[in-house]
Amino acid sequence: MKSTRRILVVEDDPPTQELLARHLKSLGCRVDVAPDGSAALSLWERNDYDLVLTDLSMPGMSGPELIARMRSAERPRARSVPVIAMTGYAASDLAPRDLAGANAFLGKPFSVLDLRDLLDRWLTPSSANDAGNAMASRPAPGAAGHERAARTSKDDRPGDPEILSAIAATFIATIPEYLQELGAACAGRNRAAVEAAAHKLKSAARLVGGTDVALLCEAVERAGPNVQFDEIVSLAGRIPDALAALEQLLAAAAATRGAGSS
Repeated sequence: MKSTRRILVVEDDPPTQELLARHLKSLGCRVDVAPDGSAALSLWERNDYDLVLTDLSMPGMSGPELIARMRSAERPRARSVPVIAMTGYAASDLAPRDLAGANAFLGKPFSVLDLRDLLDRWLTPSSANDAGNAMASRPAPGAAGHERAARTSKDDRPGDPEILSAIAATFIATIPEYLQELGAACAGRNRAAVEAAAHKLKSAARLVGGTDVALLCEAVERAGPNVQFDEIVSLAGRIPDALAALEQLLAAAAATRGAGSS
């Protein structure tokens, strides 16, 4: 794999953006990060990328819509660029349309080893040349049959202390945004928005080892239509305290690492 590979990362969650950018740069890649589909399309139209990593669940333009827009671009090379769909959902929760146009999917959480395997798989010369043919010959993707880009990581957190510190700091800085999104969704009694906000926070919390927060978010996300909305709001109301406890743990861990390096 050449060290000059250029990767487009499309992700709206700041801690995940940080993690992907740091890991990919450590693997010798040039990285552009887009926070949404519109920004990604603008970058896509101006630059040539060797691979695209895009989240499926984003506000505004969704990942599947973005992939369709990129694939329909009137550029011969666009059909051969590998596109990897990222998601925190289980494979069984995905529909064929969620992965249409993507070459593979990368489950969250992931490790730097997962990303290295992915790059080795899709950015070798043979893979780059055959990506377009693979898309043409592969059956319509389904939740069970579509190729997974990487193995599931046993540990949700990045292992490098410097990276962990950076991700934790970004996560803490983003806590007000997470709470604002969740609170607005609850106040608006928008069940779909509550589930989306909980899903986003769940994936981010796992990156920093926030198991309690992630489990609460998963309970909110998976409450289902048979659960009264007020019960969902009550459950979501426990998340701020869990986030405050997690923030304290992360700050204490950062202080310990700082003392150890001095």
